Amino acid sequence: MPQKIGEENERYSNANHKIIVAFFSLLKNNSFERITTSQIILEAHINRSTFYRHFKNKYEILESIQSSIIPYIFNKIIMQNVNSPSEYIRHIFSIIKNMPEEYVERFLRLSLIKTSTFDIKECITQKMAKDYQTLCTDASTIESQIFANIVYDTIYHNSKHDNHIDEKQLQKYLKNIVKNI
Repeated sequence: MPQKIGEENERYSNANHKIIVAFFSLLKNNSFERITTSQIILEAHINRSTFYRHFKNKYEILESIQSSIIPYIFNKIIMQNVNSPSEYIRHIFSIIKNMPEEYVERFLRLSLIKTSTFDIKECITQKMAKDYQTLCTDASTIESQIFANIVYDTIYHNSKHDNHIDEKQLQKYLKNIVKNI
């Protein structure tokens, strides 16, 4: 009997994985708004009832992804041996450079989606702003938010266009902005 429970858990996990992979596959060529539950079911090669055992709708898929990806990203951004904003930027860029290409692609796709319960940019920039205030205790909230948004947008833009991220240019740009605040 215990083996049957293990098999059921494995089937459940496999179906869940298929649904999420199908969702990302559809997201490559479709906007989130255009993706339907029927398309996800077809792409995942599952029954409708299997889909609804896992998720109510595509929004719940996003919530599931957000609840798993945000902790993953935050765990990567832990500020070990980071003592300044420039070290923080280098740390973030090294994380992005070492991420599997599939993760970067998924990050880019998710960054385009914003719903009442899902906004990956907002989650990440809040974390970056908080980290900035930890590094620069005299930083204002607006300065921290500007820092976080510039770093996030630079990472997004460079990942999207597969450009080399010029850390020194970004640091100079950030210093000029912060100086003028």
